[in-house]
Amino acid sequence: MKTEKLVGEALRLPTNAISYVVSHKLAVMYPEKALLETEDWAFDLQNYFSEKIYTLTDKISIHNQININWDTTEKQILKSVENA
Repeated sequence: MKTEKLVGEALRLPTNAISYVVSHKLAVMYPEKALLETEDWAFDLQNYFSEKIYTLTDKISIHNQININWDTTEKQILKSVENA
């Protein structure tokens, strides 16, 4: 089952079943990968991956939502992932 199909099917499920079904099917589809789930608002995913232990890659087949802001003090672009 492709990931896109999985998401489409999962969105038809009752709200309280989506998380369980998606995490279970992803674990079956990709047994060599790790699945990270959290509701902790303080967990900074980008900071976690910036330690260079793991890599975080945007997948172009998914509609990624990335916030881009201009830091006027440091004169640089700031990117933060909202959904990717």
